[in-house]
Amino acid sequence: MCDVGQDRGHGAGEPSSGVRCELIPGLLQTEEYARAVTVLARHMTEAAEVERKVELRMARQKRLFADEPLEQIAVISEAALHRCVKTKDVSARQLTHLLEMGERPNIEIHILPFDDGLHASLSGSFALLDFPPETWPPAAYQEYAVGGHLVDDLEIVAALDTLFGELRERALSERDSARLISKLVHK
Repeated sequence: MCDVGQDRGHGAGEPSSGVRCELIPGLLQTEEYARAVTVLARHMTEAAEVERKVELRMARQKRLFADEPLEQIAVISEAALHRCVKTKDVSARQLTHLLEMGERPNIEIHILPFDDGLHASLSGSFALLDFPPETWPPAAYQEYAVGGHLVDDLEIVAALDTLFGELRERALSERDSARLISKLVHK
């Protein structure tokens, strides 16, 4: 992920880095992909709430384009890409969007390849959260099938930060990640 607690001036509790096992990170999703995964989460989202949730996700993404943009470092399992490819109505646009976002100087995308085998975050996704200094200490958000929870125990946040660093080291470089995504766009 990133050095938790390091002030990058972006704060507001947005995920500055994270590991995603099954889904494309929310800040990097297209509207179509966000809608598709929100509809699939019907056990957590009322049908009437889908559009509101998608609109909120799209609004949060504007921070990536601000004058002082949020920095985003994502480690995404190759599984998330292949699941996207199998959803034809959203795949090409979502994967192309990942390529475009990865070209931005404030965004890094690293794919954790299948060839890397088992890894320490198979049990779930998480995001490290940064806040402005003097407002809130570093935190994390862990996700699971029926929701997620905020983690503010500094020892656990530090452990997740270490885990992120290890997974980022094992993941493909930005260039190799872009090559893999490009191959899947044309699949």
